[in-house]
Amino acid sequence: MNIGIEIDDVIANKIGYYQELGESYFGVNMDMKNFLINQKGFDVTPECFEVFSALFDTAYYNAVNVYSGVVNWIKKAKGAGNSIYIVTSRGFKEDGTSDSDTRVMTVNWLEKNNIIYDGIFFTQNKIELVRNLGIAFMCENNPTVISELLNVTDCDIIVKILSGSTGKNA
Repeated sequence: MNIGIEIDDVIANKIGYYQELGESYFGVNMDMKNFLINQKGFDVTPECFEVFSALFDTAYYNAVNVYSGVVNWIKKAKGAGNSIYIVTSRGFKEDGTSDSDTRVMTVNWLEKNNIIYDGIFFTQNKIELVRNLGIAFMCENNPTVISELLNVTDCDIIVKILSGSTGKNA
């Protein structure tokens, strides 16, 4: 079976990284889960947060932690004969052009963290890729992508919930 896995907030603890770093940078208690859902949660303007993100995105790609249990889950899935595909939209600038530095950092980070996989795909169209690869299970956290996958593919979705727990949505 082919399994697709997103990186940010599925393998990598992006919320935890930005919350810890943001609290240090801004000197305020940040509720990143609420911010990512509602764009609320701490007293920082969106423009200020964009500057913060631009400053620390490169560090993020090298330093973010892997969620507990993810490496073992992937190893078990691979050991059971499944193919593992990393499917991410990392590596694209806002204008849609490719950013090769981000791609290299991503591959290095996966290797450093012992994430095994059969292929890695940097794409802005996950739906088409899931279809083309015949992915049966997709581990994803983006509600828009999840909705599209459920509407136009036969793929089952393992949803990464912001609270850190997981649930299956088919």
